[in-house]
Amino acid sequence: MSKNPDPQTAPATASVPRYRRLVRFLFLFVVPVFAAYGAAQYYLMSGGSVDTDNAYVKARLHNLSSEIDGRVQFVLVKENERVKKGQLIIELDPEPYQIAIRAAQASLAAIRQDLKSLRSEYRRSSVDIALAEKRIVYLTTRHERQKKLRATGVSSIARLDEAAFQLQIAEQELRSAQEQRRKLFTDLGGDPEAVQDTHPNVQRAAALLERAQLDLRRTRIISPADAVVARIKPEPGEVIEAMEPIVLLVDEKDIWIEANLKETKLTHIRVGQEAEIVVDAYPDATWWARVDSIAPATGAEFALLPPQNASGNWVKVVQRLPIRLSVIDPQQPLALRAGMTATVSIETGHQPQLPSIVKQALALTQRFQGK
Repeated sequence: MSKNPDPQTAPATASVPRYRRLVRFLFLFVVPVFAAYGAAQYYLMSGGSVDTDNAYVKARLHNLSSEIDGRVQFVLVKENERVKKGQLIIELDPEPYQIAIRAAQASLAAIRQDLKSLRSEYRRSSVDIALAEKRIVYLTTRHERQKKLRATGVSSIARLDEAAFQLQIAEQELRSAQEQRRKLFTDLGGDPEAVQDTHPNVQRAAALLERAQLDLRRTRIISPADAVVARIKPEPGEVIEAMEPIVLLVDEKDIWIEANLKETKLTHIRVGQEAEIVVDAYPDATWWARVDSIAPATGAEFALLPPQNASGNWVKVVQRLPIRLSVIDPQQPLALRAGMTATVSIETGHQPQLPSIVKQALALTQRFQGK
């Protein structure tokens, strides 16, 4: 058998290394060039937005509490129920406060009656003082006459002493009447002819009555807004204390998105920029929002124990700042619920720039493609 190769198979065998060299050239040079070109184009196209999945749906919460102590009489709603603004949610037992109102009304009426009596006594004291002054004038004249008669020997010493004694008694009675009128003048607030409602005692009693009426109104706990009852704590018959949280409402009309962005991504974010929102619960739905505000400090600054960066073992950690986005179209059939997670893409409009060496490489690639 001859060992010489077949002339017909020789060209096929020679073409195999050439094919391998072509494949090697494609994988080592052409494919990396096109991959770099595609990555650069993607970088340029995607640089105008900032994305994050560290975002949550937020809603205004109304944490209701009673301003007074009392026993729960009625609970008129249940959890997950929608309530309207001004709707009665819980009613406390009003009887103790109704009794307090009647007591305050009686106290106010008694004070008004006392003021009337003081005015009558004040007017009577003025009359008593006028009579006492006239009596002193009469007794003074009588005392002087007895002194003259005694000097001439007509009157006795006993009559002179009696006249002097009666004059002293009249003067003491005048001073007592004047002191009584001053006391009544002070009790009347310094103005006996003033209207009763301006007297301090009347104003104090009226304030106590208003406070009792206010406490009675506070037995009715109402909804401050259209919302949904998220949690309700007390049951009928339970005694609650003032300022104890008892009802939690979620206002579905006041909803926003809170996105926690790394500080390195905030360079080109400005208030007013639009953003695309995708909530994890509705992956096929899209909401549009607008950047409403940027937090003045990172979340670490509001922590219970802020980080101490002056220590020797310091490690730099990229911080995050909350961004608040107001939802532009919240009235979709799909309801946003507080606490839902979301993905946010903020359109910054910024066009990133490539380094000069990368630009030259892209230019060569484009010329290569043209050829």
